[in-house]
Amino acid sequence: MRDSTLRVGRPVGSARILRRRITATVTSVATIRNQFELEIIRLASIPTIFAKVLDQSRNPRHSSGVSSTPDFPAQLRDAELRVTRPRVAVLEALHARPHAPTDSIFDAVRAVLPGVSRQAVYDVLHALTSVGIVRRIQPSGSVALYELRVGDNHHHVVCRSCRTVSDVDCAVGEAPCLTPPDYDGFEFVEVEVVFWGMCPDCVASQSSRSHP
Repeated sequence: MRDSTLRVGRPVGSARILRRRITATVTSVATIRNQFELEIIRLASIPTIFAKVLDQSRNPRHSSGVSSTPDFPAQLRDAELRVTRPRVAVLEALHARPHAPTDSIFDAVRAVLPGVSRQAVYDVLHALTSVGIVRRIQPSGSVALYELRVGDNHHHVVCRSCRTVSDVDCAVGEAPCLTPPDYDGFEFVEVEVVFWGMCPDCVASQSSRSHP
């Protein structure tokens, strides 16, 4: 009787093991199929992703993150100025150095165009300011400074200690920002306002000297 019971039980146990193996195999096949389908979807999306990256490289203004260098040749053409290496070099120098004096601009241009003359840089700055691509400012007691931020009639703040210059948005409303009460018939288009004070670094330095 014992042998007969054992012989009857073996096929039942084998069937259970077989069912488990079949179930595991089916699960593995389903997993592989899902992974395969995901891979197909990923591969199918590559052209779309590549197209987006290509579009962003061609149109930097549409991409997020740090702003890229402006299209200076296009700006020159829009202003009906011929695109030359000195003009582009001056614009690149101002992009990297806002509120720069002529000497600083000249040194930056000479670093990339060793043969350029100081007079050529002067001529470029004059041409760029004449068409409104570059703005020239000259706070009291300072040499002329140049910047690329134009068209919004913003103001400036100057540190009396280190002479650092920073931009300040319109004090009131929009351009020309301020209008005098008695203007004697003048029509105002722009107002230059310069705030004077101490920059944070100079304030901290002065405070440390006062309280050693």
